[in-house]
Amino acid sequence: MVAPICLFVYNRFNNVVSLLDSLKGNYLSNESDLFVFSDGPKSSSDIESIDLIRKYLSNINGFKSVFVIERKNNLGLAKSIISGVSEVISKYGSAIVLEDDLILSNNFLVFMNQALVNYNSNKLVCSISGYRPNFQINESFPFDAFFSHRVTSWGWATWKDRWNKVDWDFKNVYIKDEVNVKLYGDDLKSLISKQLNEDIDSWAIRWFYFHLLNNLYAIVPKISKVRNVGFGDCATHTKLQSSFFDSILDLSENTFFLFPSAFDIDNKVLSRKHINHYSYMNKIYHRCISMISRVIKYK
Repeated sequence: MVAPICLFVYNRFNNVVSLLDSLKGNYLSNESDLFVFSDGPKSSSDIESIDLIRKYLSNINGFKSVFVIERKNNLGLAKSIISGVSEVISKYGSAIVLEDDLILSNNFLVFMNQALVNYNSNKLVCSISGYRPNFQINESFPFDAFFSHRVTSWGWATWKDRWNKVDWDFKNVYIKDEVNVKLYGDDLKSLISKQLNEDIDSWAIRWFYFHLLNNLYAIVPKISKVRNVGFGDCATHTKLQSSFFDSILDLSENTFFLFPSAFDIDNKVLSRKHINHYSYMNKIYHRCISMISRVIKYK
């Protein structure tokens, strides 16, 4: 069974068109059910752009089925994603989740669906990531993906039995020992505190924390299937222009992926330097995150 797609959009027409063009170019698009969640306006200035997007969405094709859910009121990204994914995943058992600021490789859906099938019964794997940062991997590495403690929120997938265990109310939260926190990224400790203090409203931090609390893994592709183009003045949350998160998009025609099963595989994939980079422990990386956190209203 091909997993359904949940797409969350707001007011960026060009981004929506670009994302859907790349999604329709995927090998499994015509076998996929697409659920598009269009959030309501924060202010009257957003109404025109939201109406334009909804008119465009009413005419899209190239999928097994298309359902457009138009929110009358503005839920905000966190509530929109939590409620939308919960609604779809409760019916289908798994879901692939996208936002409108992404460009996808044409084998993105194949990778996500094969990973969902491959790790369905492995309860230590909590999510599938479509994105990975642009750093060097050992050329001799034989697999098309690897295990990582660091979770990403740019094109991802999960299963009902994992998603439904998350404490979205964020109660009884505590930060584990320093070693475990570092595995997931030094920035998470600060972001968890901000979420607890209600300085930010982030579904992703709560999702990351669930991985951390239960020592769970994400599956990350050897070559990124996702590129984020959402940085800049038109963005709601990421107005700072940055090339730091650029990734080399997979342009191959590969439709069969070889997945690892041994959890010590990270040691065979990356040097410690690259693990540090990926885990946000690299000092330069951490300074970038700190700088961005001062100018971004986190999702």
